[in-house]
Amino acid sequence: MTPKNGMININHPVIASRLSNEIMPDTIKFLCGAAIFRNPEDNILPFPKNTINFTTTHDGSIDIEETSDSYAGMIGFNFGEGRVIICTDQGIFRSLDLLIDGEKIPVTIHDPECDNADLFLNSIRWLAKLQ
Repeated sequence: MTPKNGMININHPVIASRLSNEIMPDTIKFLCGAAIFRNPEDNILPFPKNTINFTTTHDGSIDIEETSDSYAGMIGFNFGEGRVIICTDQGIFRSLDLLIDGEKIPVTIHDPECDNADLFLNSIRWLAKLQ
């Protein structure tokens, strides 16, 4: 996910507000998860417009359940006096290496080619109302 492909919402306060002068997250690895939606302005990691939600039917075939321009993989919003972040990728902030053909491949938070660690830090700061 990148700002260029529209899958990082640079206007969401989790992304836009930072305590340091760090650069804007450029690449977030989102490897698995479901689509969620609430309000479009809540989207931190929006999915592309016209994303399709498929469902398996009783006979095992796949059918289109619904489509939306507002699906996301991660949302954040104020709720009462607090804040909430929901992310559907269970491993977006994990530290894991895959071993493929003898090559160790970093996955997500410690991958030097992604900014998942920055997203984690921004998320914690935003939830704690430090930004």
